[in-house]
Amino acid sequence: MPPVQNQDTTGTCWAHVLAAMAAGTNCDGTMFSEKAIACGRNPPVDLTDGNPNNDGATMGQINQELSDLSSCATTTLVDESCGGANPSGACTDISGCTKYRITGTTNVATDPSAMAAALQNGPIQFLMNWDSANWNSDGTWAGGSGGMSGGHAVVITGYDPATDTFTIQNSWGTGAGDNGMYHLPASQVTNVGYAGGVSQINGVVQC
Repeated sequence: MPPVQNQDTTGTCWAHVLAAMAAGTNCDGTMFSEKAIACGRNPPVDLTDGNPNNDGATMGQINQELSDLSSCATTTLVDESCGGANPSGACTDISGCTKYRITGTTNVATDPSAMAAALQNGPIQFLMNWDSANWNSDGTWAGGSGGMSGGHAVVITGYDPATDTFTIQNSWGTGAGDNGMYHLPASQVTNVGYAGGVSQINGVVQC
């Protein structure tokens, strides 16, 4: 898996999720650019507006991005060393970058057993309702009520049968939670997860 990132630089949780899933599935050490994915949206995400939450996750948005990343004609999946944004945040031309595409996706049931089994093949996307009141500062589950406006996309990277919890890689930097990670009890998956909001990238190949 790539290191924890901070969506302050991309404005989108879903760009982080797609780049992280692709890197975790590819397994050759290539880290993909979140910024290039965000800039590839039509219209592109504004990376210079100072708003780290300017583009909340929806199933429709993520499914469209997965479709775009599956074709060499539309993919914006490039090595992060090539970029997709300059240091100031503005989108730049990636036409000279080596591009990659995903070979397909698998839908996973919003069910703890199905998700734990799918993790044997790589990280999974989890689209959920996020309420900060539900979490302790160390990334453990606290319970709570309320909600946020719109969904939040995260990457689930593992399952611990000893504690019956899923490990979530969030996109808020290493200063949040447990060095950027959160630990979701399996019993809460259907409470906070979107039905149909779990999927997995099957593979990544160079165009």
